[in-house]
Amino acid sequence: MQSQRILDKELAESVWQSTLTEVESGLIHGPLTPTEIAARVGPRWVAARRFGIRQGEKIRPIDNFAEFGVNDAFGSSEKVALLSVDHIVSWSRARLECCNEDRKVRLVDNAGTEWNGQLHDSWSVEDWRSIQGRVADLQNAYKQLAVHPSCQSFSVIAAQDPSSGIVKLFEAWALMFGETAAVYGFLRISRALSTIASRIFDLMIVEFFDDFTQIENSALTESALETMEGMADSILTFTKFPTPS
Repeated sequence: MQSQRILDKELAESVWQSTLTEVESGLIHGPLTPTEIAARVGPRWVAARRFGIRQGEKIRPIDNFAEFGVNDAFGSSEKVALLSVDHIVSWSRARLECCNEDRKVRLVDNAGTEWNGQLHDSWSVEDWRSIQGRVADLQNAYKQLAVHPSCQSFSVIAAQDPSSGIVKLFEAWALMFGETAAVYGFLRISRALSTIASRIFDLMIVEFFDDFTQIENSALTESALETMEGMADSILTFTKFPTPS
């Protein structure tokens, strides 16, 4: 590969170090020559140029899969339905207001089905209405998911080595930040994690991409957090945050 001019040394060094860290973590493989890439993924492949953007004090590496039309080749017949802060507020309000002073519990779901019950004798109305929340952020969100073998030829990254100015090639083994398809693929996993937490473990989770807001009664906060993290640790890796007071 030919040497390229470096316009921003700090940016280039940060992106390169991030690339080497991904190599050490097993997320990408390389550096590889064009011949080695062709031997691994076939003669027809395209490399996504890796560059960096500053987000406050942080530099985030981006893989430009739009530059050579890879993102344009992706399409979806499904419309993405995302949850938001509105859902967090409305679900929290429903939890607070579903139990009246007579200890009767009543909820109406989105389908119009009415759910009725009686607060257990071990709970006071005040205990039920005391809730807490926290947000868990999934580490390396897209990179938790492996590349499908049929997409190997579109999972090549070109990153510049700032010490020489030479652009080097790497093969990605996980979905990368900058792929349109990675968003759709990851959102399926995000929704699946939330559904498992809700239907199997009775947790209240509002997911938004790689952020998972958890709402729970104060008396159950510790066990609920341990359940969510224990479930996630068996599947993926969460960054743990303290419970807000």
